[in-house]
Amino acid sequence: MSMNEYLIYGYGGHAIVISEGVKLIGGIVNGYFDDNKSENFKNSFISSYNPNHFPNSPVLIAIGNNEIRMRVSRLIKHNYGVFIHPKAIIAEGVEIGEGTVVLAGAVIQPGVKIGKHVIINANVVLDHGSVINNFCSIYPNSYIGSNTVLCEGVTINACTSIQRNSILNHWTTVG
Repeated sequence: MSMNEYLIYGYGGHAIVISEGVKLIGGIVNGYFDDNKSENFKNSFISSYNPNHFPNSPVLIAIGNNEIRMRVSRLIKHNYGVFIHPKAIIAEGVEIGEGTVVLAGAVIQPGVKIGKHVIINANVVLDHGSVINNFCSIYPNSYIGSNTVLCEGVTINACTSIQRNSILNHWTTVG
């Protein structure tokens, strides 16, 4: 297994975006897990979750719904990967938890801490010192001001700006 081999859980739009990003880093998607589909597809497979498929390949959960992503994360036996799109800009020393996906155009400033299974979508800016806790989703073109805390499960809808020093409570949706 190379460092850039992944399995993707989910086979919707978010999975397609991640798999295209994986290709850009010279990586391979060994297969997809989707409990609603089962077929062979482009030298890969789509099936219900099976811990025996490529057991050494890390999984990325490509499910936008935070609660479902959390439930799925508890079922998976594989290790989790982290995917950072090659066109994202990430300051040195930023902490990024397992299972997190950072997409194209994202800018993550110094001192940011990102938890597990977070989705940082295209063109999101996380300003310095912000904390993004587990299972958050930040949709495209959003700005998170400096020293902001997103508690677990927060959803920031597209084109939303969050003022600096804000604290957003668990499992809330903004924008």
